[in-house]
Amino acid sequence: MKQRDLRKKTFPHFGYLFLIFAATIILFCTGGEKAPEITVDLDACVHCNMVISRINEACGYFAQGEFLPFDSPGCLLKEFEELRKNGGQLPSGIYFVDYSTKKFVTVDSTFFLITDHIPTVMNAGVLCFASKESAREYVKFPDEKVTNWLGYQTLKGTPDKIVKIAVSPAGMEPDVVILEKNELVEWVFFAKDLKGGYEFYLKGYDEIGKIKLVSSDGQITVRMFANKPGAGFPFINVANEKPVGMVKVMGAHTADEEMM
Repeated sequence: MKQRDLRKKTFPHFGYLFLIFAATIILFCTGGEKAPEITVDLDACVHCNMVISRINEACGYFAQGEFLPFDSPGCLLKEFEELRKNGGQLPSGIYFVDYSTKKFVTVDSTFFLITDHIPTVMNAGVLCFASKESAREYVKFPDEKVTNWLGYQTLKGTPDKIVKIAVSPAGMEPDVVILEKNELVEWVFFAKDLKGGYEFYLKGYDEIGKIKLVSSDGQITVRMFANKPGAGFPFINVANEKPVGMVKVMGAHTADEEMM
């Protein structure tokens, strides 16, 4: 009889321990982050200090358990870039508000409409949506683009490095360019003694696509994130599939290498 009473008394104790353990696991899995929240006409942008009045262009991210609000994706990008370039810890939870529904969307599910034809907060030139289809409904001009988070950083970020390349019938000058991993690079290709068009691409960075110079005095600007390290990414002449230049991206290939 005493033994049964003891079990009755100790069972709730183990039950509480289990609940505490389960709550700890949930907290660990979610990073301890609360739901993002912005109070219109009260909260201020942590970058420009402007009071946030248009919730459908707002955004924010969690840093050390606190949600930091921004009045536009442009302000958030500037803060994010500063952290990236200075080697700071990047935020784990980034959220943007859907322009149509006014609901928060995680960064991985956000589509960015790059536009200069719709007025935006801080002239950021970008609106955010929860689906590509919703974003495309607002596209009215050929120079407007719909992209993802990496594409937004590439198109609207401040380049870490600007590389000028002369393209001639003999190849590229300089013929070898060395970059650091995760640098935002702006390429400026200009024609030198070319007759007619000249088309090439960077093998291994297919997202850039084919690059074409159309005249002897032509020039074109292309951006890319050097997020794939490697000892040799060749520029290939489309006409004959022969290499005309080389890019080397220095940096760790894996997370373990970065810790070394």
